[in-house]
Amino acid sequence: MADNFANNAFTDFAPLLTLFGDEVTKQYLATSMSIADNILLGIAPIGLMTIIVSSIRVGGNRFMKSIVGRARDSPDDEEKEMLSSTSATVREIWDGNRIVRQTGPSKTTQLVFGPSAQQSSHPLRRCEDDELYVWDLKPFRKISRDTPSERLLDVSSSMSPSLTLNIEKAIPDERFVLFFACIGVLVQTSAMVLNAVIVYYWQWKRGANTVASYGYPTWASGTVCIAIGASICGWVLESSTWKFATLPSYNKHPLEFGQIVLLQKRLPDQRIPGYVIRPVKPGEYFKASQRRWPLVGGSAEESASESEGEQREKDRRIREISTIVGATVALSGFILQNIGTRELHFSAGLIQLGVTLFQQGSFNSV
Repeated sequence: MADNFANNAFTDFAPLLTLFGDEVTKQYLATSMSIADNILLGIAPIGLMTIIVSSIRVGGNRFMKSIVGRARDSPDDEEKEMLSSTSATVREIWDGNRIVRQTGPSKTTQLVFGPSAQQSSHPLRRCEDDELYVWDLKPFRKISRDTPSERLLDVSSSMSPSLTLNIEKAIPDERFVLFFACIGVLVQTSAMVLNAVIVYYWQWKRGANTVASYGYPTWASGTVCIAIGASICGWVLESSTWKFATLPSYNKHPLEFGQIVLLQKRLPDQRIPGYVIRPVKPGEYFKASQRRWPLVGGSAEESASESEGEQREKDRRIREISTIVGATVALSGFILQNIGTRELHFSAGLIQLGVTLFQQGSFNSV
């Protein structure tokens, strides 16, 4: 009786743990910056259903959204809850204690404080009126003013600046994330090898019964499918935004000591006073994120050329297909892993539980 209880407890609990962790997963998705983040997300994930539903909300078609009950969601709600970007209709504000993401027009003015401000009668300049040097965050790569990607960049006063991305250590070094992703792959592979040894070499039984021949292959296939499917779903969200860094410039030369200052308006209806925010130190890059193809009217959309429209449609189809593939593979993997785990020795569930908890620790470290 005790052995059967142990078998059922671990084989049932370990796969179900994959479905929990809604808020932790959303927080991780909202700061996902690279493929390394997607790989780390896919290894023994917590919040699998959140990952799938989030990818459908951002990259799925209307039919897929209706299946998960999100057909009437607005693009603003999707951006606010799951993406790292800000826009003319999604803003981040400081309420005195924490950063809050809201839908609505920007309440923050971006200013540049130049190095010769003490001698100047007008040391403060609007960020959108000044030149900006722009770098892509993957990796830092200066972008020409003539490239199509640059024409999509909107630094007008209607765009809300990102506060979250400019918190110290909010974006870990990509090499650091890649290190934990490699460790996660190694740990998950070791768990699969250990379970294979238990089944085929040590031949541990499930209670009084011999392990079914299809148990380990089914479990292993499900584990791999979950990793692949969740990583694809994570890529759908990560690729929906363009992350970049800006540095103030004067006469086409970066201001080594230029200071970006944010003036946040008072919000009396929310009892939030006005704030002067210095998001980064002088000379540091100011990080920002915008939705790759804005879904609302704006200068970027109005000036889009025919070739950019074709590229937009191509990207939409790619993300839609990726969403279907990722969601299907991840769900199939969960079913296969659950079936396989119930046919293995209870240590299989215990080992996978350990991998999941280890990955949760990696999330917190990153």
